[in-house]
Amino acid sequence: WLMLAGLAAAGILVAILLVQGPKPSSVEEASAKQPPAPSAAANEPRVVVAVLEEVHGPVYLTAETSKHAGKAGDQMLPGQGVQTDSAGFAILKFPDGTRMEVYGNTKIQEIDERAGKQVVMTQGTVCAEVAPQPKDRPLMIRTPQAVTKVLGTSLRVIADQTETRVDVFEGSVRL
Repeated sequence: WLMLAGLAAAGILVAILLVQGPKPSSVEEASAKQPPAPSAAANEPRVVVAVLEEVHGPVYLTAETSKHAGKAGDQMLPGQGVQTDSAGFAILKFPDGTRMEVYGNTKIQEIDERAGKQVVMTQGTVCAEVAPQPKDRPLMIRTPQAVTKVLGTSLRVIADQTETRVDVFEGSVRL
């Protein structure tokens, strides 16, 4: 019986070790107790490049690897984009008062403000009322075929993979 009881105790001990896993070394224990170092991005201030002022139908905020439904009041950060389905429509409002209407089947890949407003649009239709921009920092709308530089005007840009059309309602733009 003693031998059987000893084998049973050894079996229980092995089972406990397998469930708990190996005990970490003292270096692993120390690093497990310390919180992870904050990333550089966590220390940078959030720069809002635009706000979704209105949203109707399917509208999505996009980033390199993510896409989620957008709603009125959502803030857009540098590098984010907006995409609408055929029944989608959104109005973006920029901090300087510039307003951009984003119509159905439009994909704005990203918006950034490193060197003035940069809107990268791969397809669709936008209409914008652009507040006066500094001469050295114009709003630039990039499509697969053109770059439209805007200092302050009302315009529409329509783009697809083969052509870009720019209609200026007031003011002037440079292509």
